[in-house]
Amino acid sequence: IIQTERQLAGSLRFILQTVTPYCFVHRFTRAAGSMQKEQALVHYLCELMLFEYWALEFKPSLRAAAAHNLSRQLLMRPKSEIWSLGIRHYTGYE
Repeated sequence: IIQTERQLAGSLRFILQTVTPYCFVHRFTRAAGSMQKEQALVHYLCELMLFEYWALEFKPSLRAAAAHNLSRQLLMRPKSEIWSLGIRHYTGYE
C-alpha cells in the first residue's frame, strides 16, 4: 500500500515534507529586515534546538520565532526593535 501511495504521489507531482522551523525562518527574518549575521544566528539557534528533545513539543513556527527573538537580543538590538509590530504580524506571536 505504501509503495502504491508513493507512486501515486510521485505521478501527481506532490511534494510531501515535514514542516520544520526553517520553513518559517526565512519569512520571519525577511519580514524583520535581518542582516546576514542575524540570519546565520537564527539558523544556528534552530540547529541547537534539534538536540533538545523537550523542544519538539513546541510548534515549528514558535521555535523559529523564539530563535529569531533570542538572536535579536544577543545582537543587542534596541528593545523597540526586538519584537516590533511588524514581526508580531508576520509571526503571529505577541
